[in-house]
Amino acid sequence: MRGGRFLTGAVRMGEVSREGKERRRGKKTMSVLSIRTVSFLGLVLLMLSASRAIGDELTIHDIQSNTTDGDASVYACDPANVDQIIDCAGGVVIGKFRGFKPRVILQDPDYPAGWGAIQVKDWVYHSDVQEWELYDNVEIGDWVSLTNVWVEEFRGTTMLHYQSTYTPGFTLISQGNPVLDAVELTAADLAFPLDHGATELYESMVVTLEQVVVGQMDLGKADDNYELIQGSDVVWAADYMNAHAGGPYDPRIETGAGLVRVTGLVEQYTDAAEGWDYYQLCTRSRDDLLAAADIPTISQWGIVVMLLSIAAAGSIMWRRERVCEA
Repeated sequence: MRGGRFLTGAVRMGEVSREGKERRRGKKTMSVLSIRTVSFLGLVLLMLSASRAIGDELTIHDIQSNTTDGDASVYACDPANVDQIIDCAGGVVIGKFRGFKPRVILQDPDYPAGWGAIQVKDWVYHSDVQEWELYDNVEIGDWVSLTNVWVEEFRGTTMLHYQSTYTPGFTLISQGNPVLDAVELTAADLAFPLDHGATELYESMVVTLEQVVVGQMDLGKADDNYELIQGSDVVWAADYMNAHAGGPYDPRIETGAGLVRVTGLVEQYTDAAEGWDYYQLCTRSRDDLLAAADIPTISQWGIVVMLLSIAAAGSIMWRRERVCEA
């Protein structure tokens, strides 16, 4: 629409210049050339403006990978001076967190190797229907694009803000998209102490670690982080986004517990004044954790097989009895 408006302006400008030329036909050639030159330059400028308006939609990868220091996005604004409003091509909803201000996490499947996900904070609440405009109208698996949002580096994590001040909007591009495969990493990729160069590209993306052991607990800013140890490397994790945790930790998290697999979103937390700067692997639900205790032992499998055999044998005997009665 914006492109169409600019294009219409350009056409009208051309018409006015032609009329002016006819009215001034008897004037000096230099004047006619000046009018033509001005009209041509104006048309070019308007067409360039239209081109920028049509092509200013950014991908998540654009926002995340273009940084000032390997961490902060070049599109980030100071909350006290929001001077850059953008449109975002968006991605598939991979997570939702109710929190103090609801968050929707989007990931673009076109960038599985990194810089492919971002969190969106929804500030628009409609009290008449008691719903958040973005959060309550999108579901896991929806592809969502956004207009009129702005970028902030909040506690080290790049976020998009969906605020009524800037008349934001969203579009459901498609629904029911398949669950994105988690990026398989090692603890060295997410290790504490942090390494921006190794970890920043995975921010907000779904990743997974395998064969880890829970170490020290009650760490971090909120005393709710715990260590995941894999060899000599240590990752910090948290369950505060976990819809089924029922407390600061999933019930299976305890020091010494073996975990076959841990999946979650990568988030950075930075507070220089308090001396914090770390990445954390945030689980989203009970399904993001697979503990060694969740896998049946050989003896348990034996009991299951025995019970299934007894059930099958009983079914066969019942069918034989029915045949004999017939």
